[in-house]
Amino acid sequence: MGIKVKLVLLKLFERYVLREADQLYDEANQALADSGVLPELQAPPRRRAQDHIRVETRAPANEVADSPDAEQTDAATQALFSSLQSLLRPVRGRLAPRLGGGPVRPISSRDLLRLLTHLQRYVPAELEHEDFDLRHHLEQLLTRLSVQSGQGRRLDAGDEDVINLIAMLFDFILRDRNLPHSLRILIGRLQIPMLKAALLDKRLFSRATHPARRLLNEVAAAAMGWDKRGDPQRDSLYQHVERMVQRLLDDFADDPAIFTELLEDFLTFINDERRRTELLEQRTRDAEEGRARTEQGRGRVQHELNRRLQGKNLPRIVVRMLEEAWSQVLLLAWLKHGEDSSPWREALQTLDELLWSVGPLELPEDRQQLLVRVPGLLKALRDGLGGVVFDPFATSEFFAALELLHIGAFDPSGRQGEAQAGTERVLVRDEIILQDPEHGAPCDSQALLAADDPQLLRVRALQPGAWIELQEDGQTLRCKLIGLFDDSDRYVFVNRSGMKVREWTGMGLAAALQRGDARLLDASLLFDRALESVVGQLRRERQ
Repeated sequence: MGIKVKLVLLKLFERYVLREADQLYDEANQALADSGVLPELQAPPRRRAQDHIRVETRAPANEVADSPDAEQTDAATQALFSSLQSLLRPVRGRLAPRLGGGPVRPISSRDLLRLLTHLQRYVPAELEHEDFDLRHHLEQLLTRLSVQSGQGRRLDAGDEDVINLIAMLFDFILRDRNLPHSLRILIGRLQIPMLKAALLDKRLFSRATHPARRLLNEVAAAAMGWDKRGDPQRDSLYQHVERMVQRLLDDFADDPAIFTELLEDFLTFINDERRRTELLEQRTRDAEEGRARTEQGRGRVQHELNRRLQGKNLPRIVVRMLEEAWSQVLLLAWLKHGEDSSPWREALQTLDELLWSVGPLELPEDRQQLLVRVPGLLKALRDGLGGVVFDPFATSEFFAALELLHIGAFDPSGRQGEAQAGTERVLVRDEIILQDPEHGAPCDSQALLAADDPQLLRVRALQPGAWIELQEDGQTLRCKLIGLFDDSDRYVFVNRSGMKVREWTGMGLAAALQRGDARLLDASLLFDRALESVVGQLRRERQ
């Protein structure tokens, strides 16, 4: 192994093995001492690394209990929780052991945490909303504890309010269709760890930067674009979240520092994935911006052709060559050099020369002028068609027909032009529409809705980063808006990896939303969204 690989392994060993070694040795020594093995042996001083870890996990200086900022934070937290308690009062008292009369003693928060630690080991792996009712299981444990102790046990009012609030938050989360079903089930298994985090620190409800709250929000944000394609066990995001959830259920007892550690680990993982995604998104965005500029240039070329051809009788082969080949010459000149450049003007001038040369030349002076101008015209045509690599066979066919047309200009009877197909004249009635050879028209581009239609207004308000969900072949596809192109009327969407999967016009997307083929997703912070919904529900019930 190279030295870099060794250093990584040593760092991981220190982080995941040695970091917990002191506690393991302390417990082993205590067990031996209790059994009479060297009970007088004094513990050696702790390693510096352990002291360093303890310093890192200590509260930051600005959160020390007697600092003014900490007092203000605690006051704000208490004020918020008091307002939540007033809303939760109607549901209080429902979580109590089913016993007869007699004295009832409140269970301490420490004992409650122990009950929850015991309970979290039995959270089912495939958790559905109706499979695991936290309050019901906790009530059963309290009943059993009351029977064993011979004394009724009840919850403290503050603890019960926290339990009810967390249970209502996860009721919302487990029903939230903005999250994919498989990852929603994984997140739902975090109910007891989040409850314990709230019992240990009520700032979970008031601080957006609380590690447990941030972890939940980061996981939900990463899950927004996930869709079940193939085996989820092979998906890196699903595997990482599953391991993280299991780690909390197995290891989290009463030390909330585990949330900080898992948050840092998850952010490292998701930032690596996000960098790769952003790189591919930028490539997609650059390609779409190039395509939008190409569409703009194609529209300009289309305008120039229609202005010169519509309503005129022209040889069929000339019209076809202008539409299929010279339009590309004009487009390339516009894209590479711009509309004010000499290549653009020269390409238009060659177009005008060609149309003049095949038009009716009734005056002798025009026929004499044709003899002078044909060599330059043919050279310009060959150079232009060679620059866009036009089909050599079609090029030869065109120049052969053009020679007959030019010879026919000196034959008043017109019989020379009948020698080859394509030299017959046609009236250009319809508008020429140049198609993009690589892309079809955006989905549902012909849909029409009223300007004040609610779905159309929602589409017009979309910003890059918005997520939608589509139904495709019985499966869901989630994609993100990365940009608006073609004067903000072409909405381009990519999948979670950053690859383009869909595009609509604004009208077409609104029609898809109206039909139910697409659904807008709410990508706001999950915890905040759930808390806002629960508070709104409690206020409505109180009213």
